[in-house]
Amino acid sequence: MAAALLVVLGLVLSIESGSGAGSNITTSKLIVDSKTRLTCTLDSSDTAILGHRWTKGDKVLQEDSEPDLTTQYEVDTHESAGQYFCTFLSEPTGRTAGVNVEGPPKVKAVKKSEHATEGETVVLACKSESFPPVTDWLWYKINDNGVQVRAAPAWGGAKAWASALLQGLPVPRFSTTRPRTRL
Repeated sequence: MAAALLVVLGLVLSIESGSGAGSNITTSKLIVDSKTRLTCTLDSSDTAILGHRWTKGDKVLQEDSEPDLTTQYEVDTHESAGQYFCTFLSEPTGRTAGVNVEGPPKVKAVKKSEHATEGETVVLACKSESFPPVTDWLWYKINDNGVQVRAAPAWGGAKAWASALLQGLPVPRFSTTRPRTRL
């Protein structure tokens, strides 16, 4: 009898502790022309929704006071790659989910040109802004015959370096007689 009472009590307690904890946020992306519509939907809520907030990094992009279980935000597909967060504002704390917007990398030279004396090492550096971040870089060397793909070691044993946003390529023994190297 005591064991049966304990089982029933355990079932009642587990049902009570699960109330409110079962709500989930589902996310989706819909690309229409040059725009991407981000959508977050909360399947249920035991507390009143006081509004919604969309953020990217530490910047608040949009905030409202609508009580809906769905919120949307639209971004420019090619200019706004990154990680976005939707938050359902409620008491005592909000519920947040992330939505990733992938986009093409924007690669830029750190310097427009590099000057060196013949025989010195020249470091060519690029940065990339993209999501997800660029992890594999390929350097091109343009000569008089056209574009040729060359790995860094083919340029005299140079070793490329990289960080999350930057990529560098030392070109040792810079020569004015070798084909010009461009970014």
